[in-house]
Amino acid sequence: MISTDINYGNAKPGMKVGVIGIGGLGQIAARAAVVKGIEIYAVDVSPKARELAKELGVKEVFEDVRELADIAPDLIVDYAGFGTSTAGTIDVIAPGGTVVLVGMGKLEATINTDPLILKAATLKGSVGGDVHDIAEVYKLMASGDIEPTISEITFDEIYEGLLKLERHEVTGRLVANLEK
Repeated sequence: MISTDINYGNAKPGMKVGVIGIGGLGQIAARAAVVKGIEIYAVDVSPKARELAKELGVKEVFEDVRELADIAPDLIVDYAGFGTSTAGTIDVIAPGGTVVLVGMGKLEATINTDPLILKAATLKGSVGGDVHDIAEVYKLMASGDIEPTISEITFDEIYEGLLKLERHEVTGRLVANLEK
């Protein structure tokens, strides 16, 4: 098993996989897939997130999902879910490929059904993995193969933290440490 949503997309070594959004979940999924020998292409609008993706060992990093067109990934997992990211995945996915939508950046997206139909692509949503998927991620963390980047804030900084998320100023997972 790989990582929850990557596994849900049936990723296997040798596949080309796009990961959209290298934040809290995307960074873990991308690194877990790299460790398992899967060719990962990362996409994020944030320069800091793109730098993090390079540190994770992904094959290539892009700013816009449409830059994956020449790669035509077999699987794309959209951890951002900002409408345009989701629509773009349909345009660049390989024929017969799968898009797994996880992110809820925008709760509506307009997609071009022409490539969805003509490529016989699959679009499915995910709310996370099962207990076995999560156990696999914990094993990779315990072995040191995954070391998530975490940005800590205090309870009093939550509002500003949300604003930083909105401005794409957070690298990795934003965590409120209530003990501080």
